[in-house]
Amino acid sequence: MDGKRFERCVNFKGLPCIDFGKGYVVFDPSSLKKATFPDLSWTTRKEDIEALAAQGFRFRERLPDYEAPTDEIHLTFILTTDCNLGCKYCYTDSKREKLRLSADLARRIAEAHVPAGYAGSVFVQLFGGEPTLNFETIQAITEAVEARSAKPFFYITTNGVMRTDVLEYLLAHRYGFYLSLDGVREFNDLNRVTLSGGGTYELVEKTLDQVLVRKAPLKVRSTITRSTVGGMERFAEAMFRRGVKLLQFTPVVPIGRNAGDDPVDDAFHDAYLDGLMNSIDLARVYGASILTPLSLALKRAPKPYCKIFHDDTKVLVTPEGRRTLCYGVQGDFNRNSDRFLYGEFDAEDGQFRVDGAVKERILQAYHHLTDSHCDRCFAQFLCNGGCLAENLEANGRMDELNRSFCSLKRKEAYLLLERVLT
Repeated sequence: MDGKRFERCVNFKGLPCIDFGKGYVVFDPSSLKKATFPDLSWTTRKEDIEALAAQGFRFRERLPDYEAPTDEIHLTFILTTDCNLGCKYCYTDSKREKLRLSADLARRIAEAHVPAGYAGSVFVQLFGGEPTLNFETIQAITEAVEARSAKPFFYITTNGVMRTDVLEYLLAHRYGFYLSLDGVREFNDLNRVTLSGGGTYELVEKTLDQVLVRKAPLKVRSTITRSTVGGMERFAEAMFRRGVKLLQFTPVVPIGRNAGDDPVDDAFHDAYLDGLMNSIDLARVYGASILTPLSLALKRAPKPYCKIFHDDTKVLVTPEGRRTLCYGVQGDFNRNSDRFLYGEFDAEDGQFRVDGAVKERILQAYHHLTDSHCDRCFAQFLCNGGCLAENLEANGRMDELNRSFCSLKRKEAYLLLERVLT
């Protein structure tokens, strides 16, 4: 990547203006419209701006407020902090205190948030730890939502190591799978290991095969570290040959227990981006897709990187039955958990009693970031301040940018836009 060209890219009234070496391309991700100019002088000419607006370019002075859907309910349950694996990079401390959300409490929360006969869509995601270790509660949630909604959509984020009867239940109830696998056997088994240190690839492979045979919705998600970054392209091809149609790569997240263990740097980012772009090229050959921030942003209004603290229809429940605003801080074992935990469930009236001040502080941090920093960044439409939990871990504050994250997102945005626009 040409570093100087990359640094010359700008944000003009909410739209990225990208220097590809032959002039600037101004691009509107929401309408997919683009125009090319020899330089940035057009940004000072009222007639050029008005002409672009007449063509459908959507300029804005600041990020629009997030508009929550009115006909959807989103429930995410962190079913347990327990896990049957010992992944070396895991951000949680699941082996220290094994918490489980009770089936009765989960059922009451589901019934409180999904009215009987609800006509809209209900999206239920199960998370962990390894959620399949709390099978009783999976059954309670599934049955409660199915009894109250005609359009339930169930998803589970899982390491794929589960009992046969659990897998059969999930398939029978039309669950979608976010399946974690970090590479072909030699790469996956470096980090994703059993509690005794053995490899997990063969165990996950059995689940993957069943999910593919039954044609259940599937996304394979890979966490990439220094030790596995060199195997991304090889893994992508192996998955596509197997029939996987959707793959997502994610660099290791330096939060929680994992913070500081394996710091990322520019060399790691560059290797990761090389692997990502090569995998995208392979996906086109196989008629598959790599899920990226750009693919999630195209044809949509700009959105926050994390929407949960903007949207009261998104309910995220910890194993203790509390409401939180962050997937990454699941309970009191994390030193920053109290910054995101903001609701206690009242069993008598079936509602969460929330502390609005917690949410307001997070929103203020978000607006400070986007107004003070992101409004000058051409990659703003992809991440808008990034992960506030990562900012907090990196800087001790939510409203200070995680510079490592920003650097990666700017490079990633440039390379992805280059493939779309040239």
